[in-house]
Amino acid sequence: MQQLGFGQIWRDMVCGLLASSTTQVMLNGFPGQQIQHRRGLRQGDPLSPMLFILVMDVLGHLFIKAEEAGLLQQLAARRQLHRVSIYADDVALFLHPTVDEISITLDILQLFGSASGLKTNVQKSNVYPIQCSEETLLEVQSLLPCEIAAFPCKYLGLPLSLHKLSKQHFQPYVDKFADQLPN
Repeated sequence: MQQLGFGQIWRDMVCGLLASSTTQVMLNGFPGQQIQHRRGLRQGDPLSPMLFILVMDVLGHLFIKAEEAGLLQQLAARRQLHRVSIYADDVALFLHPTVDEISITLDILQLFGSASGLKTNVQKSNVYPIQCSEETLLEVQSLLPCEIAAFPCKYLGLPLSLHKLSKQHFQPYVDKFADQLPN
């Protein structure tokens, strides 16, 4: 959190919240001894979404560092493209379909899971190959125990394509949204 610019007071407050969860049992109207949970935040805690975003930001930085170290190839020669897209608990990773990149990506996900407790279920993941040969596709399938799906596809309910999508592709979404608006 320090590298993201959070001050010492804020960091101390978050650490205190994570370590200070206690419970007392009332017996005949009198509170008993405090029970220290030391389990941190739980789902539904107001601070959970912000801490989740901070943790997921680390995943993005791990991929940036791997690219800077030359472990992963750049996605495009002309400009820097985002390798990781994160929305809520959905993550899309963009990488070259090579043995080295897939191996390094799996290692990064394993390292991230060990550090954060957020494990990747590869069996529930999908691979969307873009302009891959059949040979490359077989190699990817042997390395990743995921379903191979067709591209173009939908991500978070929106269509993804290599080409700029026309207005007609988005019209059903505009109509659906317009139906929700008051007259």
